[in-house]
Amino acid sequence: MLSSCKGVVSVLNLPSKLGDYPLVSVAMASYNGERFIAQQLESIIQQDYPNIEIIISDDKSSDRTIQILKSYVQMNSSVTIKIYSNQENLGYIKNFEHAIKFCSGDYIAFSDQDDIWRPNKISIQVEEMIRTNALACYSDASLVDEAGECLNANLWAGKFSRIMPSELNFRSFYLANCVSGCTLLIDRVLLEVALPFVAGVPHDWWIAYHAAFQDRLCFSQKKLIKYRQHDNNAVGAKYIISNKSSISYLKKKIDKLEITVKIVEHVQGILNIFNRISAMHSFEKKTSQGATEELELLHGLVSDKISGRAVSHYGDFFSSDNLVFQIYDSSKKDYESIDCGISRVIKRVIMRVLFTLFVLLVLLSFLYMIYGYSFGNL
Repeated sequence: MLSSCKGVVSVLNLPSKLGDYPLVSVAMASYNGERFIAQQLESIIQQDYPNIEIIISDDKSSDRTIQILKSYVQMNSSVTIKIYSNQENLGYIKNFEHAIKFCSGDYIAFSDQDDIWRPNKISIQVEEMIRTNALACYSDASLVDEAGECLNANLWAGKFSRIMPSELNFRSFYLANCVSGCTLLIDRVLLEVALPFVAGVPHDWWIAYHAAFQDRLCFSQKKLIKYRQHDNNAVGAKYIISNKSSISYLKKKIDKLEITVKIVEHVQGILNIFNRISAMHSFEKKTSQGATEELELLHGLVSDKISGRAVSHYGDFFSSDNLVFQIYDSSKKDYESIDCGISRVIKRVIMRVLFTLFVLLVLLSFLYMIYGYSFGNL
């Protein structure tokens, strides 16, 4: 399904007096965003909603991001812009949480530093939230390239077209997320249960789960932002070892240590799943209805994975049409595999390191025998 990048038009039913408009705080997380942040700021400042503030938390940028932001504070008088700089790099999840601390609005909109908002994004979402009594509202988005040119595609149809947003059950957020934070507007009341954000769990995922749990998550089919897609294809060619010299062989073995990075990322991914499921489980256990059967099962599953125990007996559940799988599109084998335990992963890392050290020792001994003997005869 193709989509147009043209703007949307809406007849709003918002108050006519400025004092009656709820304040909307735009929480922006910035980090080395000098390429696109000015364009995003312009699109926020030009919103047709008349009562907004922009709160920016910068995650210790090393480029010209701060200078650009300060220039907008100096030359802009129509919108309040406040900048807060982190003393250390927090990462994007905690950076958003830091920005929220300084937001005073009744509603909070989350903004990335590299997108472009439609002029009526906030107006449409505020109206939709008031109309539906929602705690959070997200929208579709037009996809654009680095230059902001339309890619003739939209976010929802490209990723989640098999289900209508109105049919989503909160259980679907146990394993997957379909809410893009860059389109999200929330009622600050939601923060009472959503803060603090869970380590390793994207803030939009965590917020969407809580809004959906209360059956107060709404979706706008209008494409309210231009969602910029970065060009990630410009990568260096892979180095290929083409000879059998000892130095080349050694370099090849050292290069293979990159697998440890992937293994560490794999372990972190398992831990993030564990953190998310555990946090959801802990939250639901405290509610009057308790945790759902599905969440109890998933909590047992991730606990087994962390411990390295077999999880193949969960196969029947993952072959079902449970509401948990409404938007889940990853390979179910990731969960059914019995080789995902952290203990097994750590053993693989240790074996790789020991093997590499052994190769280094043999090579150094060989070089010592050759060159040490040669220098001894001089």
